[in-house]
Amino acid sequence: MTLLLVPPSGGQGPSTPKGRHSPALYLSDAEALRVRNVIRGMRSHLGSLARVADATGLRPDMIKSVSGGRYPASPGVALAVARALRIPVERVLSGKLEAAGKCPTCGRCG
Repeated sequence: MTLLLVPPSGGQGPSTPKGRHSPALYLSDAEALRVRNVIRGMRSHLGSLARVADATGLRPDMIKSVSGGRYPASPGVALAVARALRIPVERVLSGKLEAAGKCPTCGRCG
């Protein structure tokens, strides 16, 4: 006995086109801008983009492209920045960073 499988007329259901990722895998414009600003702050604190690249483990050209706005920040870049700063990635994406030496709860120094 021969069994024939006929695919449904609509295919396998809704899916993203080949070569494209789900929109959930991208950062919003506001989140990408916040990551870019955090990288700029790291550059001013560390002195150069090369040191930011060393701290994050990313390539220097990637850091330069993201900080310059030519390449949008990705979730991977945001995660690398958060790991380098030893803070949750949510704080990087929300832009709510405290100055070094301040309590994140009350804001007092020391």
